[in-house]
Amino acid sequence: MQRMLGKKPAIQDPKQRTLLLSDYLKLPEIPQSTNWGATVARWPLYENDTISCCTCATNGHLVLEWTTNTRKPSTPTLAEILAAYSRVSGYDPKAQLRNGTNPTDNGAFALDVLKDFRTHGLGNHKIEMFMQAEKSNIEMVEAAIYLFGGVYCGFLLPKYVEDYKPGQVWKVEKKRGKDAKGSWGGHAVAGVSYDRAKRLFGIITWGKYQPVTYDFFLKYADECFVLLSPDDWTKDGRTPSNLDLEAARQQLALVTA
Repeated sequence: MQRMLGKKPAIQDPKQRTLLLSDYLKLPEIPQSTNWGATVARWPLYENDTISCCTCATNGHLVLEWTTNTRKPSTPTLAEILAAYSRVSGYDPKAQLRNGTNPTDNGAFALDVLKDFRTHGLGNHKIEMFMQAEKSNIEMVEAAIYLFGGVYCGFLLPKYVEDYKPGQVWKVEKKRGKDAKGSWGGHAVAGVSYDRAKRLFGIITWGKYQPVTYDFFLKYADECFVLLSPDDWTKDGRTPSNLDLEAARQQLALVTA
């Protein structure tokens, strides 16, 4: 998917310095580690092992994690996940062929799914906004996870990860014929934790918690989005990271600036 790159504003007077967002808004102190997913007892698979609905399943995992940390856990249903997937991609569960394949099950673009999440929602859950973060800036990805309860990531997975056991740390390896980006396909996941000392992110994929090294993330992550869901990520007007809603909106602009 093409990235939209903003152009730098022209400065008419070379003596005039353009004010940056960082000149008047600062990030709060970000802890060395955060794991918002630790409170979730079970992650739904959403049949992502047989249906290419990872882009929508990721939204379901984020909703579950947000609500578990702010109030009573709310788990989007499989029907809601597949309804969103059908709405965005044209997936028709009734188009199943005798050989078990479905010609309408072709996956979806993350950007389309996030727009749908903002417009139509997932069941009775909606996001207010989403913005793309620079995946190469690890500190900002850490901040996004801490401040907003996770990130929505797209990976171009290498083929060698297919050989890993569940829970085995995804790391960069040289595997001839298996280490090319996307050689195992594209995949969307929810990033719900980080540990700066261990240089590990924690993601949710195929209904499981999966550790990923920072180096693997830097090499194979293709997209990273930060989402703001006021109804799900606040309780009594504040987020678990102790921001009121207006401050959260400002911080969202900063971590994606």
